Amino acid sequence: MLTHHNLLAMTLNDVADVDRAAPGEHLIHAAPMSHGSGLYAIPNVAAGSTPLVPASRGFGVAELDALLEHAPRAKFFAAPTMVMRLVDGLRGDARHLKQIVYSGGPMYVADCRRALAHLGTRLVQIYGQGESPMTITVLPAADHLRAADEDESAWLASRLGGPRADRGGGGGARRAGSAAARRRDGRSLRARRHRDARLPGQRGGHRGHARWRLAAYRRPGPRRYVFGDELPKNAARKVLKRELRARLLAGDPN
Repeated sequence: MLTHHNLLAMTLNDVADVDRAAPGEHLIHAAPMSHGSGLYAIPNVAAGSTPLVPASRGFGVAELDALLEHAPRAKFFAAPTMVMRLVDGLRGDARHLKQIVYSGGPMYVADCRRALAHLGTRLVQIYGQGESPMTITVLPAADHLRAADEDESAWLASRLGGPRADRGGGGGARRAGSAAARRRDGRSLRARRHRDARLPGQRGGHRGHARWRLAAYRRPGPRRYVFGDELPKNAARKVLKRELRARLLAGDPN
C-alpha cells in the first residue's frame, strides 16, 4: 500500500536526486502511466512541468522524434530496450532532450556507452520497487562517467541511497535498505550471494541453481527442464508468460 507519506518522500527524493523538475519542462508519457511514468507525474506536476501524452498513447520512435522538435526540456521514463530503439531510430538531434530515466531491465555496458555517445550525458538510472517507488537508488547523469583512477567500491558506496520508510504488503513499515542490503564496502549483498551460487555445470547443476533461485514455497524445484534459445519478451523486457506457455504446450521452446 502506498501512503501519502510514501508519495511525498518519493516526490522530495525525485526532485533532490533524480530530476530537478521546473516550469517549462515537458514529461512525455511514452511508457505506461500505470507504472513508473505515471508516478513521475506527481513530482513534475508539483514543480509545474507539463505532462505530454503521445497521440499513440505508447512508445514510437518517429512520434518521439517529432515531439522532441517541439517540446523543449523534454524527459521521459523508459526501459533500456526503448532507449536503444531511440538511439537507433532518432532522426533529429537531442538538443531538446533533458534526460531519460531508465529502469525495469538490464542496460548492458556496450549499449549504455553507445547511448551516451549518441545522446550525451542525459541518462539517469534508477531502481525502485512498488512500495518505495522510483527512488531507492539513483545513478545521476553526471555519475555515468567514472574517473579511471577512482576506486569502484568507494564510488558505488558514495552513490547508493534510498527514500524513507514505506508500508509494504506485509503489514509493517520497512526501510528501503531492507530491499537492497549493502555491505560496508558498498557492494550489494544480493550480488555477493549470486556470485556464490552454484551455476549450471557446477556441483548441483541446474537443480541446485533453481533451488537457490526459487522462493521457498516453490521448492524442491522444477520437475523437468526445457532449453531454448531465448525467452519471449515485450518491449519492456518482461517475459510474455502466455506466449511461453503456448510454446511449451506446443512442444517448441523456441
